[in-house]
Amino acid sequence: YLLIAISAIGQIRIEIAKHPKPLLQNEDFYLASNLNNWNPGSPDYRFKRTVAGTYYFELPDTLTYFEYKITQGSWSIVEGS
Repeated sequence: YLLIAISAIGQIRIEIAKHPKPLLQNEDFYLASNLNNWNPGSPDYRFKRTVAGTYYFELPDTLTYFEYKITQGSWSIVEGS
């Protein structure tokens, strides 16, 4: 995985720019963080996918600190933060 955090006006964008096929087929990626009580599959924290296949999640740029991990909906498959 190649994770990129991009800060733009009004938002922080986390991207999974290059990835192998998801480890669990037909599963989405989720942001589990201190912002959502470390819920590994919260629908409100599901990554969106561009036509080119890049997964991304946008947060407000008002955050001064947050911790996160990327999951596929459970703690059984997790990428580092």
